Amino acid sequence: MGMPQTIPNTTFSTDADLFREEAERARRYAAAMIDKTVVDRLNRIAALYEEIAAGQDPGPTDRD
Repeated sequence: MGMPQTIPNTTFSTDADLFREEAERARRYAAAMIDKTVVDRLNRIAALYEEIAAGQDPGPTDRD
């Protein structure tokens, strides 16, 4: 069994922040890719993360 992975040097105040960061990461990967199929999939992944983030309960930082 593996150890749970932690995200080094980052602090997320809410789950929504985590999902937004993952969406941004997918967009960065898409920007670096050439294969249109991969770019399209990464952009769809980013959109899904944004939808998940929008559905999270807003935390203190999301309300401000």
